[in-house]
Amino acid sequence: MPSQRHEALVQLFRDQPEFAPLLLHDVAGLALPDHDALASDSPDLSQAVSWELRADNIVTLTRDGRPVLGIIIESQLRVDPKKHDSWPGYMVALRHRLRCDCALVVVCVTDAVASWAGRPITLGPGSVITPIVIGPSTVPVITDPEHARGSPELTALSALTHPNNHAILDALFASFDPDNPVSPRYAELIYSALPAAGKHYLEKLMTTRTREYTFPMLRDSFNEGAAKGEAKGKAEDVLAVLTARGHDVPDDLRARVTNCTDTERLTVWLIRAATADSVEDVFG
Repeated sequence: MPSQRHEALVQLFRDQPEFAPLLLHDVAGLALPDHDALASDSPDLSQAVSWELRADNIVTLTRDGRPVLGIIIESQLRVDPKKHDSWPGYMVALRHRLRCDCALVVVCVTDAVASWAGRPITLGPGSVITPIVIGPSTVPVITDPEHARGSPELTALSALTHPNNHAILDALFASFDPDNPVSPRYAELIYSALPAAGKHYLEKLMTTRTREYTFPMLRDSFNEGAAKGEAKGKAEDVLAVLTARGHDVPDDLRARVTNCTDTERLTVWLIRAATADSVEDVFG
């Protein structure tokens, strides 16, 4: 099953097909053919061949209604030797469909996978396909909120390929505009794909801002974390009061208190703990 990070990368190109040629030109340094339009194309390449082939994303550049470049975008999170067998099939099938030049772009979130993905694929004497790799070493580190605001897709990719760089998350968070329909979608897309440390950092940023609470996933996660923190604090208070008053709390009751997430019940226990003559009076 595809991971959330893989789905986030796929969604970036699905939402904004113009992001594909931008990466080729601005990040990979590839000269693009003259074109006056572009569009997402069907990622299902099976129609052109007799076996099933399905890429993550395909974008076609056209001029005067005729294809001039087909771009296959693959989001690759791990080394998978089988891809070196399927990727050439994608290229052949798309060229057969469009009758024009085609490019294979592989987006990776780690340098190790990028190094593997960029190896030339030899098909036979005189036939080689070399993927164009976009990864941490080529994706810019975007830390300026204005830059982030003007290039939301590239900033999202910057965050996903440099997930431990909090300066990117700062810029990303500062650039979010809840009134812009793009921002909530990218906020939740990126949040879902970040590792635990990145999620936690974005949640911490919410303690200093209020406008981001309109982003449902961030808001819900923040509220859930806040509720857990409140429950944990009250549980510690219950046990501390009982200990201070000389009551011995058995392990089973101690576990019951520490595992409780009901803040109202914990409040009742805390009030009882302050006056109860025995532990049984608190939890009875």
